[in-house]
Amino acid sequence: MKKEYIAICDPDAGYAGNLAAFLNRRNTLPCEAAAFTETKSLVKMAGSGSIPVMLISPAMLTDEVKALKTTCRIILLGDDERREDAGGFDQIYRYQPGDSLASKLENFCGRKKSYAEDAGEKAAQIVDNIPAQRDNPQTAPMRMEVIGIYSPVGRCGKTCFGMTLAALLSERKKVCFLNLENYSGLEGIFRGYAEDRDKGDLADLIYLLRRDGEIRIEEYNRILCTWKKMDYIRPVFSPEDIRDIEAQEWRSLLEALDRIGSVDVVILDIGDQIKEVQELLSLCDEIYIPIREDRFSMAKFHQFEKTLSGLEHPQIAERMEALVLPEISDEELKGSFPEGIIHGKMGAYVRSLLRKRERV
Repeated sequence: MKKEYIAICDPDAGYAGNLAAFLNRRNTLPCEAAAFTETKSLVKMAGSGSIPVMLISPAMLTDEVKALKTTCRIILLGDDERREDAGGFDQIYRYQPGDSLASKLENFCGRKKSYAEDAGEKAAQIVDNIPAQRDNPQTAPMRMEVIGIYSPVGRCGKTCFGMTLAALLSERKKVCFLNLENYSGLEGIFRGYAEDRDKGDLADLIYLLRRDGEIRIEEYNRILCTWKKMDYIRPVFSPEDIRDIEAQEWRSLLEALDRIGSVDVVILDIGDQIKEVQELLSLCDEIYIPIREDRFSMAKFHQFEKTLSGLEHPQIAERMEALVLPEISDEELKGSFPEGIIHGKMGAYVRSLLRKRERV
């Protein structure tokens, strides 16, 4: 079956690329959006029947493009908010909120099932392809190791610990670090994050999994970022992208990464917005729980321990270890991140932890 795209065509590469990425993250159109900044490749792809709808700047509306209107619905990206058609073509005002623009586009080309409507069905299909739960002894274990870092306590150094652990482990193994928080904050302090802004993020990886039920190695490598020897996937930008991911999909993502075969260890920096977080923790071989020693923080940790006793995953408590991490000063964060913490107190702490675990 030929794959189809909704074309976003504009000479401004930033506008076209950002709009296509937004529409794909929103995931409500019947097919994937693709950005174009010139007409040659657009006409070639549309001529093959792969573009049923295009949203195009009037500046790119050449005679060659107009000739495609018999096989492709052409919608202009107009500058006049009051006009709904121009020269016989439908028009959408380009300078409006993304959700509003997307809704108007859906009126022209249809809307796929909402995620809420479709998630259960897709998740069930994915799970049907998984022979059994990971903790079932009859199931072949993952080749790669999964380390989870989670805490019911805030401001405990969880992300600094996770990145330090990933960086030091990557000196010996192929490590991929995944931040699963709704607001990671890495864009503001991690230089590599900004440098890799065109790579895509975790939401794109989940999109590929939902679309294809699998992640091909070339797609993974396109999204993958590297800092020194540590690989990572950029965290999501929108909190809704994390909140929409079902527990079954985290399992499917990990198993897809394992099948790729190029990852030895995945480190998960797990936030509070994860649905059914205990299900995700049950997939981890080791679980580190950073805590603080004040009375209120300890009360939160003990409450978390009590919730585990009533769950169906006793292995979570068996695999988890509470850690009181060294304080990270603002001065350490003002330097080059994460080098400053790796060569500071946190790095020394993690090296000691790894020596105890005979990892290095």
